[in-house]
Amino acid sequence: MTDTELDEASSQVVIGILAEKDCPRQWPWEEPVYTNMVGYRHPVKFTLKRSLAGRTVINNTDGRRVRIYLEESKSR
Repeated sequence: MTDTELDEASSQVVIGILAEKDCPRQWPWEEPVYTNMVGYRHPVKFTLKRSLAGRTVINNTDGRRVRIYLEESKSR
């Protein structure tokens, strides 16, 4: 992940995630590092100013609704 964006309104939350498919080179003369992690789920955490409370979460790239996975409690 190289960048994230979060915009909250009273009815919806719009999120954006920028991911690079390849790792950037440390030095210009190095070979690029390719990864096979493209296409796999990668959790990204956002801190909201207030509770989601039924607001719809929208992807800022295509305007589609984003499925939310609730974090499981670790105090069992």
